[in-house]
Amino acid sequence: MAELTDEKDFDAKAIVDHVTYFRLAQSAQYVDPRSDVEWWSVLTELEGTSIDRLIGRLEEEQFNRFLVVPAAYDAEDRKQVVPYQPVVLFATSDLVTYLNDRRNDLGIASLRVGGVVDQAFLDPRVRPGKPLPDIKVPAGTVVQAFVDDGMGIAHDLFRKGPKASRVDFAQIFDTVPLPSSPTSIGRVLERVDIDALLDACTYNEVLDEELFYTRSGQVDLAQDIFSTVAIQRSHGTHVMGLGAGHGGRGGRPPEHLCRPALAGGQGHVGRGPSAAGLSVVPHPGETGAPLSHALWRAGPGGVQLFLRQPRGAA
Repeated sequence: MAELTDEKDFDAKAIVDHVTYFRLAQSAQYVDPRSDVEWWSVLTELEGTSIDRLIGRLEEEQFNRFLVVPAAYDAEDRKQVVPYQPVVLFATSDLVTYLNDRRNDLGIASLRVGGVVDQAFLDPRVRPGKPLPDIKVPAGTVVQAFVDDGMGIAHDLFRKGPKASRVDFAQIFDTVPLPSSPTSIGRVLERVDIDALLDACTYNEVLDEELFYTRSGQVDLAQDIFSTVAIQRSHGTHVMGLGAGHGGRGGRPPEHLCRPALAGGQGHVGRGPSAAGLSVVPHPGETGAPLSHALWRAGPGGVQLFLRQPRGAA
């Protein structure tokens, strides 16, 4: 394996990002002491190179097992070479240190660590290639997407009926992956999955919310997984309700289709500063495209937010 930057060989000009260097030096306050390896979300900007070339270089240096490239980057994304492109990675502290050294000539123009990521939430086995389902809606339908923490997807405001959701797609980042999820972090729930959970957790027409959010993966105290949906006071539910909620039971839902992506606040609650300001960056091939046509990628917190023009919409 390539040697890491030694303190005695420290060269300030060789450091890509000094904030990242400082945060890694202070990482003990962010990282669970029970963890053997520190994993971070990292926002990089590649200059004149591709994701595939970067992966190849890191494989040569035997760093590939310390790297997770989100499966959201498909084969076309990975071979694309443009002057500058933002790319999100998940990497261990040692690899981040290596990436942050200009002398390694990896084609990294800029870099910034986001939050600490629980290794249990990462799934490096997922490979790119499985596309997300298309949204099929009538012409004129508004498709909304939300990125936040504590999003109560089972709330009355986001249901068409006791066992029928208005949420088409949800990604939960701070949870243990499911084998079937097409994502490198957390899990994905499509509408059919949410409807099945509503059906399984409803008794005498009353939803057992504690059971629902446990089975959805949003709350599992035994595994140190917590969301503010557990205390029924959550910012994400409030924002999503303002943007796409309806009048509750008896109220007629508007012609909206909710499509939230759930983010859990950069790993466990309170474990490291948020990088929300950097959490949504444009797909390199879609820079400047209208939002309705854009395909957006992960940010330092792993957010994968996909918006496509609904079929049939103008």
